[in-house]
Parts: sequence; structure tokens; C-alpha cells
Amino acid sequence: MSDFDEDTSDGYKESAAELEAEGGDDMSDEEIVHVISSDEEARERNKKKTKRPRANAPVRTSSKVWVHFHKDKRPSKKHPGKLVLKACCNYCESEYAYKQGGSTSTLRRHHKVCKNYKNKKAKEAIQANLFFRRTNAPTMDHSIEYDQGIIKELVAKMICLHEYSFRMVEHKWFNILMKSMNPNYQPIGRKVINSECMQVFHREKEVLKSLLKGVDSISLTTDLWTSNQTISYMCVVAHYIDEDWKMQTRVLAFIELDPPHSGNVIADALYACVTEWKIENKITSVTLDNASNNDGAVDALKAKFLVRRGADFDAQYFHVCCFAHILNLVVQDGTEVLDPLIKSLRQTVKYFKRSPSRLKAFVDTCKSLGVTVGKRLHLDCKARWSSTYKMIKTARKYKGALTSV
Repeated sequence: MSDFDEDTSDGYKESAAELEAEGGDDMSDEEIVHVISSDEEARERNKKKTKRPRANAPVRTSSKVWVHFHKDKRPSKKHPGKLVLKACCNYCESEYAYKQGGSTSTLRRHHKVCKNYKNKKAKEAIQANLFFRRTNAPTMDHSIEYDQGIIKELVAKMICLHEYSFRMVEHKWFNILMKSMNPNYQPIGRKVINSECMQVFHREKEVLKSLLKGVDSISLTTDLWTSNQTISYMCVVAHYIDEDWKMQTRVLAFIELDPPHSGNVIADALYACVTEWKIENKITSVTLDNASNNDGAVDALKAKFLVRRGADFDAQYFHVCCFAHILNLVVQDGTEVLDPLIKSLRQTVKYFKRSPSRLKAFVDTCKSLGVTVGKRLHLDCKARWSSTYKMIKTARKYKGALTSV
């Protein structure tokens, strides 16, 4: 036994010693060799279990960013016909070069600015259920992760849609409301929200541009008018049928147009608008009113589109006259015999509406004559026959009071 012990490890010595202590002098050499062999096999098995993985073995993607990305093999741009591993965003079409086990810093940076992901979170925030508690605690479900950027974008869209003042975000009770909804809310200044509104505008413009790429035919309507501050404006609106066969209307431009408003000036402004939106090959018609300068604008536009599109441009039905404007001209022509009466009524209504004291005197006259005071006097717009009709209809009820004043 002594010679055998010198050639074995300490572990084997202990095993043999323990067995010898248990079995005494009756244990044979064959039994001891069997026990040592068993211990040797157990040690080999343990080595296999603790063996480190190979360098090329698949590594588990433990980074949290892989919740928002997936791996895929895509055709290589540098080496045609060869597939390369890419990390693809789950929310948009962005893809990045990636090596197995490489860094995910680029992926995390993209995830922070991914527009589709932000829009998804915004929709989830809007659709979140609110629950009310009989306590003074905030009433919003905070299960959704708070994102100041999304809130700022939503506030900007609210201001644009409802035409609120930028200063509203600095109002005391607006901030109290937002803080009660979520304590993590950070106040926003009017300059910041002004900048955010412009960013929302540019993002929505890009969305509309991509949408119009899938439209085959677009019809335009445009008009010019002058405000009370003697500023001239031009509005361009696009009309098209979407893939669900529904009429869609989108404002493409609302711009200030300096005089003179000649045909060439209008044509240049309109053509610049369609080229900016890259839809010059999709315009089928333009609707304008019957002003003489618009006729010149249509002729200039036809020449521009003919050069641009060649034989594909059909000018026969390009100019569509505004039916509402034609109807207004028909009504004005038919009521020409009533012009003296209409002008007199217009001046009378304007006289009373300019002064509160005159209007009060008119109401007192109506009461003294027993005339029921109902709808207010209405001042018409010359370009709209319906408003002239409304002015006559309203004033007819006060005929006695108007003739006695």
C-alpha cells in the first residue's frame, strides 16, 4: 500500500484511507483500484462541466437593446452577392453593421432618436387608461415610462391644432395640471415649444411627402386674398383619392405673396410649391376663380408643365373654373336690380354695428315698436351671395325699426 500511495494524488489517498478505515484489513487491492478509478472518472466529468465555451460559440444577446432590434443577414452593398450580418430596428427600416459579440452603442443611440418608436410610445400614452381614486394622489396610471420628449411633442401638436398661445405652457395652472398628471413633468418655456412646433411641422411635412409619393393624380385649388392688415396671402390645397377610395385634402402652402399679383407671379409661386413637394408630374388640374389674372396664370402654368412633362401633359381639362365663384356671379347678375336697396341696407347695418350706443338705441326702438329682438343684424361679404341673403333675411324682421330710425 505504501508504494501505491506515493504514485497517487492526495484525493486518491483520502479515498483509499477512508475505505480502508471503513472496511479494515479485509479490503483487497482490486477494490481500492476500483474506487480510485471511479474518483478519477468523477473528476473528468467535473472538468467537462466547468469547461469554458469556445471562442466561436454563440453568445447570448444579453443587452436590453435587443428588445428593440433583431439580427438578420442582408445583401452587402460593397460586395454584391455576399450576405452580411445586420442589426435591424423593429420600428423602422434602419439597419446597422454588426459583428457577433460587438458593441451595441450605435444601436442604443438610434433607439433614443427613433421617430417610429417615439410615435408608438405617444400613441400608447394617448390610449392609456385613466383610473380615478378617492385620494389626493395623481390620477394617471404610471405604468407607462415617462418621456419628456413625447410630452413636449404632444403639447406642440395641441398648440398647433387648437391655435393656442405659446405662452400657455408657462401658465401657472397648466403646469399644476401637468405636474398632477405626472410628477416627472418638467416645465417648458414658450421659446422651446415654439421651436418644437416648427420641428413637428417639418416632421409632418416629410410624412406627407412620403405619402404623396404613392399618389398617381393630384388636383390643386388655390386662391388669393388680402387681410385687414393689407397683407396678401396665397393658399394651395391638394386633393386626391387614397388607396381606400376616399377623398383626401391637404394644405401644401399658406404663403405671403407680394404684389403685383399678375399671372406670371401667381404661376411662379404655384409652380415653386409643386416642385418643392415633387409632385409636378402628378398634377392633373388647377381650380381658380374667374379673375383675369388667373387666366394669365393658367397659361403660364401650362407652358411650364408642357416643358416639364412633354406629351404626357394633357392641357384640355387643366384649368377648372371655381363653381362657387361662378354661382356668385350669376346671383349678383340676377340681383342687379336690387343693388341700390342692398347697398343702402349694407350701409345701415354697418352704421349700427360700428357703435355699441347706436346698437342699443336700435334695440330700444325695436322694443318701443313691439318688434321682437332676435338675431343680430348681419353684415354681408360681397364675394359671397349666401351672406348677402342672410343679411337681407335678418334685416327683414326689423323692417319697421329700420325705417323709423
